[in-house]
Amino acid sequence: MKLKPFKKEKRSNKYKLTMIILSSLAFIFLFIAIYQSFAAYNIKHSERIVDSKVGSMYDVRSMAIFIDGEPQPGMTDFPTDKRFSHVRCYVDGEFKENITGVWENEALTINGLTHKTDCNVYFVFDCIRGNITNLRECIIAQNGGESAIVARGTPDYSKSAVSQRIFDLIPTAGGTVSDHDGKHNISINYSARGNYEVSNGLFKTSSTIPGWTQDNFGLFSGTSATHEGGDSYYFRGDVRNNFVRFAGFWWRIIRIEGNGNIRLIYNGVVSGNNPPPWTGAGTEIGTRAFNSVPIANMSTAHIGFKHGTTCTSTYAQCHANQTNSTILGSPTTVGSLEHWYSNNIANKGTTVTSRIATNTIFCNDRNHADSRYVNFGPRNSTCYGSRARIENNRPSLQCINKTAAGLNPGLSTVLANHDQFATPGSGNGTLLYPVGLITSDEAHMSGSRFATGDNWLFNNRDQWTLSPWCHYFNEFANIHSITQQGSMSMSIIQDARSTRPVLSLRPDTLITSGNGTRELPYIIN
Repeated sequence: MKLKPFKKEKRSNKYKLTMIILSSLAFIFLFIAIYQSFAAYNIKHSERIVDSKVGSMYDVRSMAIFIDGEPQPGMTDFPTDKRFSHVRCYVDGEFKENITGVWENEALTINGLTHKTDCNVYFVFDCIRGNITNLRECIIAQNGGESAIVARGTPDYSKSAVSQRIFDLIPTAGGTVSDHDGKHNISINYSARGNYEVSNGLFKTSSTIPGWTQDNFGLFSGTSATHEGGDSYYFRGDVRNNFVRFAGFWWRIIRIEGNGNIRLIYNGVVSGNNPPPWTGAGTEIGTRAFNSVPIANMSTAHIGFKHGTTCTSTYAQCHANQTNSTILGSPTTVGSLEHWYSNNIANKGTTVTSRIATNTIFCNDRNHADSRYVNFGPRNSTCYGSRARIENNRPSLQCINKTAAGLNPGLSTVLANHDQFATPGSGNGTLLYPVGLITSDEAHMSGSRFATGDNWLFNNRDQWTLSPWCHYFNEFANIHSITQQGSMSMSIIQDARSTRPVLSLRPDTLITSGNGTRELPYIIN
């Protein structure tokens, strides 16, 4: 047998050893490259993330960390004034509501993961950790601060506010969009895309992961002076950080009034550990007519929160604040606002009632600034200022009835605060309890204009506002309403519509916890 030369054998072993080393190095470099590609945005299941050692969660394809709406490459130290808010996860670009996150001991656990999941992890400013317990101050701080809010400018009120995700789904010429990221699970037929705008506030479109969009936390200010004496901060668009738990009920924040009061709209009964509802009958106290009046007897008077006992010829006669409307009712009229307040708020004593602002104004604007119709009486046609403001896309938070102030003959005895419904000591002083309804101007500013299921005020129900529309000759008296599809409209006063009480908390209201999200609502002290 012929033997191989010793030197040749040595070279062969050396060659094999070199190949083994090179292969090992290649594997190590490949592993490092793969690890680093995940390291910026992936988090190990239930592992601390403060060290930026994100690890590998095999079902997570990518994960972006957001602090106060800004994407982060990682965190070297956990911010003491931040709190975990929530996760939003997508599978092949489709949002999955069943994938949820739990944060405990600075570690994140994500439940419900499937293959190739992309997740956003949100951390937001926490008022309690930041030593802010005043609700008003907390709302402003968690939405970027006063300067950032004012810098957002004035939205385009001719358009409805929607999230970026829904805007991208709307066909240019309009069409049906279904399943609004699991929030409402409905289909709505949208008009042309030009009728909608993305009202981005604190959270904005992600540039980190193409095609991803974030919640639109929109708090705006500076739209106009208010009857409360200053600018108002109001929520607009697909807002998910305006939830409040107070007095055993869920509420959503409409706005901060010019005087510092925080105006809330009813959103359901607190039930155990269940979160507040997004939509449906659970967001209302029931359905009720605004005024139960036969068509033959309808007059301009019946668009009032309160109205005159007779209405034959003059403004003062028709719009005297004498008789409660059906929806306002009395403490003994089941289904009315006064009955609900008496049996759900007033009966809880000063622990609850002392937190409620008694100087809040509920504007039932009967100013006939719409000059097309300025007649009064049961068989005449009369239209009111809120109709013109909606049509001209100029909502206002002022409530000064120039008509009633004496700008027309025979009306000089009616005061400018005639339509400012409030308890004694404020406004017209005619309410028994400080409770009312949202106005059409507030609804318009929230982002409602055309049909959209992507606005925070939308509850998939036809709901009342407090703002008069018109009374037409020989026809109906109408009040502004919000349709089941979420657009501004009007309803006949005898129709049954969703009743959602509105009240305001005092400027010195304190919270014990929460950041306003559905998962962590503001808890009122």
